[in-house]
This record gives sequence, C-alpha cells and structure tokens, in this order.
Amino acid sequence: MKKAIAAALAALTLFAALPAAASPNGIVENPVTEVRRAAPDIDGVIGGNEGWSDPLYFDYDTVGFFWRFLPLTTDGKCCFAYGEEGLYFAAVVHEHDHIVAADQNGVYQEFSGNGLVVSDGFDVGNEAHGGGSYDEKIYEYGWNGDVITLMIDPGSLIRDVGMGWGDRRYTPWYSFGVFRGEDGGEYLRVYASHSSYKEITDSVRSAVSIIDDGYGWEIEALIPWDIIVEDVNRLLASHKYDVSVDSLTTEGTVIKAGMMYMDRYVDADLGETETWGRYVTVCDKCSDGSSGYSTSGPIAKALGLTLKVGGDAYIHSFTDVPDVCWYASGVTFCGMRGYMTGTSESTFEPEIPVTRAMMVQILAKIDDADLDAYGESIFIDVPAGAWYTPAVEWAYLSGYAYGVGDGMFAPEAPVTREQVALFLYNYARKKGCDVSGAADLDPYEDASSVSDWARAAVEWAVDTDMISGVSETLLAPLGYTTRSQLALIVRKFVIAVES
Repeated sequence: MKKAIAAALAALTLFAALPAAASPNGIVENPVTEVRRAAPDIDGVIGGNEGWSDPLYFDYDTVGFFWRFLPLTTDGKCCFAYGEEGLYFAAVVHEHDHIVAADQNGVYQEFSGNGLVVSDGFDVGNEAHGGGSYDEKIYEYGWNGDVITLMIDPGSLIRDVGMGWGDRRYTPWYSFGVFRGEDGGEYLRVYASHSSYKEITDSVRSAVSIIDDGYGWEIEALIPWDIIVEDVNRLLASHKYDVSVDSLTTEGTVIKAGMMYMDRYVDADLGETETWGRYVTVCDKCSDGSSGYSTSGPIAKALGLTLKVGGDAYIHSFTDVPDVCWYASGVTFCGMRGYMTGTSESTFEPEIPVTRAMMVQILAKIDDADLDAYGESIFIDVPAGAWYTPAVEWAYLSGYAYGVGDGMFAPEAPVTREQVALFLYNYARKKGCDVSGAADLDPYEDASSVSDWARAAVEWAVDTDMISGVSETLLAPLGYTTRSQLALIVRKFVIAVES
C-alpha cells in the first residue's frame, strides 16, 4: 500500500492529531509485510511506484509509550525495500500541534507548537555511558533533536540467543536526525548504536523533506548491508549464529524490526531542549507471553514490525497513473498480483467504468480459479466463446454473482458501487470470512437509494472501509465504479481477506 507524503500526500494520507489520552490497553500489531527488491529514489519524498512495501503504522494503536505518563505526541508510517547495496528505509512522522502533557518534573501543562526540533549536536543529555573525553562518550540516540530510529533483528536471532541480559537485549539501532546547513536547508545525519556506537552518515545514502510547515518530516535512506551484517554479527559473536548478505536477501527470510521516535521540544522557560517521550512500534504478544506494551523499553523481544523478504517489486509504466495519486497503491497492488493490467503498455485508463464482465474476471483472478471447465453459460446474453464467459459461469455457479433478471447477466453494463459490494460480500461469505459488520448508512443523504438486495453488502463494505462515500454526505451506491476505484477497493479487500 504505497502512499506518499509532501508531494506525495495523496498516497500516504495525513494523520489526524489525537487528543491527549491514557495509553491504550493493548496493541494492534502491524501485519507481516512483504519487502521486495527495488531501487527507490533517495530524494526525501516517498514515491508510490518505486517498489516500497505497504506502509507500517506508527500511531496510537501500534506503539508502546515508554515514558508511560506521556500521551502520544506523533503519528507516522514507515516502509521498506531492499537491493544489492542494502536495506531501504523510509518514514514519515507528523507532530501533534496541541498537547496536554507532563513536563520533565511531572507537571502537566498545555503545549502548542510541537513541531520538528532540528539537531545541532550529539545527545549529550542522554549518554548511554560516561566518558572522560568527547571521543569516549557513547550516545544512545545520536542526536539532540527529534530522532527517528530503526531497530533490526534478523530472524529474531538477537531475541532468542539468551545473551544473559534478561529483558535488556538490544538490537542494532540506526538513528536519523535533521540538521540545518549554512544555506538554511535541512539534511540528515545517521548514528549507529547498541552494537557499534558511531556516526555512519557518510556510509548511508539519505534525504529528508520537511512537511506540514515544520510539523512533520519525511526521510528516505539506504543502509548498506555490510553495516547491518557487521552490527548484527557483533551482537551474535559469542553464539553459533551469524548472518550474511545472502541470508538477509533470501526470499522468505523474516526480519523483525521496530521504528522508534524520540520526540523533543524546546522548553521556553528553561531555554533548553526537553523530551516528550520515546515511542516504538511493539508486538501484541512477546514470545514469552508477555504483552508487548508492558515491556520496559525498545528491546528485541518487543519489536513489532515483521518483514518478509520477497522477490522483485512491481513497477508499472503507466503514464496516466501519477506517482502520488490516491489510487496508485491500488494499481501497484493489482498489477503485482495480476488482478488488473493496463489497457496498453503505457496506459491504465483509470477513469474508465468497470463492466460486470470485468468484475467477475478480476474475482476469478483473486481466487486463482481454474476456468477451463466453464465454456458455456446459462445467461442468454453471455455467448459461448466470449472472453468473459468462463468467469461469468464460474462466479454464478460458485454463488458469487447473479443475473440482472430475464435470464440476462448484462456483461457489458458498468458495474455499480453496490454491485461491487455484493460481489465481494458474497465471495467473502462463501470463503468463511466474517461479514457481520454493518455500518450505519443514515449519515449519507442517499442511503435510501441502496437496493434492498445489496444493503447488507453495502453496510459491510462501508464498515470495513472497502467502500467509502464519494463525499461526506453522499454514498452514490448506483454510481459506476471506475478502474481506479476498483483497484483500491480490491487491494483493501484482498488484504482484509488474507489477514
């Protein structure tokens, strides 16, 4: 699901600021996400057609608050890809503007203007270890401004080796901080910790974009495999395990990871930088049965991102699908899976209405159905030998599709939004999926125009966010479904069915 921020806002969507609240009682763990071989542009703007993975969420439901008395002050997402050179990592974080939170003394106050805090040096206030000279100081987060940190544990090896630290088993950390150049522009510096403790900026390709008038930032980076391999193996040195570039890039390899945010703010009264909190994506349940939320800090057993190495990413060549459009992730997903293709090598024609024949053909591809046995149809307007006849008959006999009356299927008729909902509802129900969700359609002015035979399906589709209104007040159930709309609907549907 690749969406973009800044120039790519339409694809990675903005995050609403959450009110100050108590920590959640549980964690909604991010799903296992396939990471594919690609070569994204490292330009600080996450592109929707560059081979990035589906985004992984960094929000109220998915993070642990490791300074428990503080509310979540940020929202974000991250995504991944890999290549011969290394692991690609991209992230975007939005700062909540208005916060009610405790200061460093535990005194609650209202705070506005919690924007990005750029760094101007090392995190001298958060030294992991002391040291007599500058060179001997070892820094935990690297930088004294806001910090995005990636933590990596290939195959959960670091979690599992029993390093004698009890719960304090750390993985390599790669921390990104924003600095301001003499020309007024921003750039990234990168610090490695918890294995090696050193700046690795010169070895990491990276770029940053400042977004939302300074209330957010977006980064892209390529971390070389040799750095990752060296850092992981340093932690595994006394054990029989080790990793290599080949083992990390073999299809099917699982890499546990976590994204942490160190959120700083400037205390105007004290005239110095303070910290709101450290937030990290955590698992729902750890391997020892404990809650990911209850773990004490960003340690190996609590990492909440699971990456699975896949094959080559699908990169489309459609000139009429902008990289940052709202449906780009749907087009990429459907193209990668083979559910929808272009109308030519260079065009997708996103605004063309989808016909009922096209709909059942796509459904057959989702099912990976064997259509060889379906050569004729009971419908009088579905002739033998037509390209869509096997799919129509398969869908009908499987209980996924019905005719429009008088013995006809209307294969060339545009499929309406409520018909799409019914096709997917029937398929999900027959496959044993939970279709009990039923959204209240009353907020939509045209809710009464939903056909009786489609109402349960539409309520379910809206409840699961597969179909949303064309505006805040209109659902348009009888409106035609375009190829762009269907691509995104199919993506949401397949992910929901597979989860």
